[in-house]
Amino acid sequence: MSINRIAMIGLVACTPILGGCLIMKASTETITGDYIGEQSFQQIKPGTTTAEWVESVIGKPTRTSKTKNSELWIYDYQNVKRSKGYIFLLLADGSEKTIKSTAYIEIKDGIVINAWRE
Repeated sequence: MSINRIAMIGLVACTPILGGCLIMKASTETITGDYIGEQSFQQIKPGTTTAEWVESVIGKPTRTSKTKNSELWIYDYQNVKRSKGYIFLLLADGSEKTIKSTAYIEIKDGIVINAWRE
């Protein structure tokens, strides 16, 4: 039996044993900017929540915009998801997905009148 044939038989025999160890997947998620967590965002009640509460709990907005009758507080953020797959220390696959989002809080006379995300 040749050495190449013995090596091939050895590799085939060991593959089921090592199979789980040869493939790895890693993923990360990073949120940057002025992200408002879901629990905090749900606490904003139009007609009840004050601008003072929003600023003290959520923080200052990324930017503001004046409308004819109100002020819009704008919170910009982005979510970056990275995924990599490896087969025995070789990069097999990689992807990155960036989602840019914005939360808007409309305030009139110191009271929230509307809040939404895009």
